[in-house]
Amino acid sequence: MILSGRKEEKDMIIKEFAKLCDCNPQTLRYYDSIDLLKPVKVDPYTGYRYYSAEQALDYLKIKKLQDAFFSIEEIKELLNATDDMIYDALNKKIMEQQAKLNEITKIQKSYQKEMKEMKDKI
Repeated sequence: MILSGRKEEKDMIIKEFAKLCDCNPQTLRYYDSIDLLKPVKVDPYTGYRYYSAEQALDYLKIKKLQDAFFSIEEIKELLNATDDMIYDALNKKIMEQQAKLNEITKIQKSYQKEMKEMKDKI
């Protein structure tokens, strides 16, 4: 059936959706339990979770943000954000990570010197 120029899509059970997203159904159950990615419906009799194909985009967004070290709470805030807002958040995360890397580099540079000084004191 075609509605408004678009083919009507059938919702998928969790196993089908997990295959589409190349993930474990347990991951989807976890995301559901923490209100990160809820199924479009849950059958009240069987408990089966159903997902729409469009939700694969949300799944991909979640995975990419996790890969970039965003917390679950940060990801929840960004799920409905525009791509521009996500790019901005990624740029901010890059700057935060660069600052941490710079601090670790300073520690690395001072490590040997300070260790030698302490050994000399003791």
